[in-house]
Amino acid sequence: MHPYIFVKDILFYALIILFLIIMYRLLIKRLSRGRHRQELFCILYPLDINPSSGEIPFYFTTEIAKSVKLSIENDEKMLIELANETFDVGGHIIRFDSTILPNGLYFYCLRTDNQETKKKFRINNA
Repeated sequence: MHPYIFVKDILFYALIILFLIIMYRLLIKRLSRGRHRQELFCILYPLDINPSSGEIPFYFTTEIAKSVKLSIENDEKMLIELANETFDVGGHIIRFDSTILPNGLYFYCLRTDNQETKKKFRINNA
């Protein structure tokens, strides 16, 4: 076997591998084009105890300073506004005394200029 043929085969396979890598990177770039930048959104965490009673801690995080409105709603009607202010980077806990509301199903809602997140919870005060 001639050494020229062996080098030619190696170059051919290297070219194919290089072509596949380039195509893979172009595909990844195209697929990520419409993605949302996660750091622009707050993360609202679920409650640790559900149904809840007494003092309820609502926890959310933000990666940039952001104006946040946190409220408790019942059937699309805002009942109580817990916070409406600008929060710094990091995790934040807003505490709420659930004894001022009757037992039932509610939503806690986090709103910013570019998002609205709702989570369901139940109040069951003894």
